Amino acid sequence: MPDLIGMDCAKDYSDFAGAIKQAGVGFVGRYYRWPASHYAPLTYREAAALTDAGLCVVALWEWISNEISNFSYHDGFAQGSCAYRQAMTTHQPAATPIYFTVDNDFDPDQIAGPINDYFQGVADAFRAMGRGRSVYMIGVYGSGLTCNWLRNQNMAERCWLAGSRGWAGYDRCTNWDIRQAFDDLNIPGLAPGAEGDYDSDVGRPSYGGFQV
Repeated sequence: MPDLIGMDCAKDYSDFAGAIKQAGVGFVGRYYRWPASHYAPLTYREAAALTDAGLCVVALWEWISNEISNFSYHDGFAQGSCAYRQAMTTHQPAATPIYFTVDNDFDPDQIAGPINDYFQGVADAFRAMGRGRSVYMIGVYGSGLTCNWLRNQNMAERCWLAGSRGWAGYDRCTNWDIRQAFDDLNIPGLAPGAEGDYDSDVGRPSYGGFQV
């Protein structure tokens, strides 16, 4: 099966769903959010609109994920619980991942310390929410170094490699499920890139998209 073309975006662009599909895009990455976020989270209504257009959805979680102060066991448990609840209300199917973002080029000690603790908190939250058995998989979005560490420690089952090629471990992360880029997908009304409306992505068959 060939790799899939996708995109991830901070806002609800379901009004563009038809144009996104016509541009050859197969999946859209959208975020669950902490209640204090000024961005609107992924909802069932948005997921249904994307599904109706023939697109798949990939779920991420993001909250101050570029600051190391956000990462601790307590933060992971609280945010994992919140993400799990939002996934259920969005009708996200079982056995699909939620990718938790680690959006900075953190060093090995930070990854092995507070970031690893954070993902342990997420795992415990998922088990608690599932009464001993989570229905969702845990994924990580981040640098190659972050992705490789967490997968090697069995803290993440899926990996979304950030598009920042200068971040540690980029070239050594070859077992990604999604790889981010900054290509122009030629979607009328939407601009690509870090300062635009979306980033482009490539997904392998294991990427974890779903429809509702």
